[in-house]
Amino acid sequence: MDEKRRCKRLDIQVSVELEHIDNGNITTVKTARVDVTDVSKTGIGFICDQPLELNSYFNVSMQIWTGERIDTVIEIVRHQEIDGVNHYGGIFVGLTDVDQLKIQIYEMVSEQA
Repeated sequence: MDEKRRCKRLDIQVSVELEHIDNGNITTVKTARVDVTDVSKTGIGFICDQPLELNSYFNVSMQIWTGERIDTVIEIVRHQEIDGVNHYGGIFVGLTDVDQLKIQIYEMVSEQA
């Protein structure tokens, strides 16, 4: 997948459940289980068995390497099928400064390792 992120991607292997948000900010019971492959201060990359619509919004709760959780909303902005596998890119919508700092700290630590 072509690099389109403004911020550095960090590898992470975690499974999360996305909850679809319909029009009017109504969370539905439509969920999708995804495998997150990378994260940056601005978004995530993941693979999913189910087709997801571009420009759709999902609630996500992701446990990061420190054991802490990041709860935010993502917007699906990219899709690419590679060898029959759906790869998606999502940008964070409303990520708190504290959660963004957690990702930034991990980036600094991983660069020094």
